[in-house]
Amino acid sequence: MLSSFTGCRALPPSQTTQLLAQASAQFPAISALHTQWVHWVQTDAALDAAGQSQLAALLNYGVPCTESMMGN
Repeated sequence: MLSSFTGCRALPPSQTTQLLAQASAQFPAISALHTQWVHWVQTDAALDAAGQSQLAALLNYGVPCTESMMGN
C-alpha cells in the first residue's frame, strides 16, 4: 500500500522568493510559490489509525507548513 504524508516547508523563504522571481520571469502568470516535502511510504498492508499517527509523528520535523505560508 502506498501512502503519502505531507511534511514541512521544503525551502526557506529567501530561496522560495528567489525561485518565484525566476519562475515569474519565464511565466508572468505565476504570482505565488509554495514548497513542501511530501513523503511516500510503501507498506505491505494498509496502516491502521495508530500506525498512521505514529508515522505522521515521525515525519513531523522542521518548519511546519501552514496556509499562511502560501507564496513564501
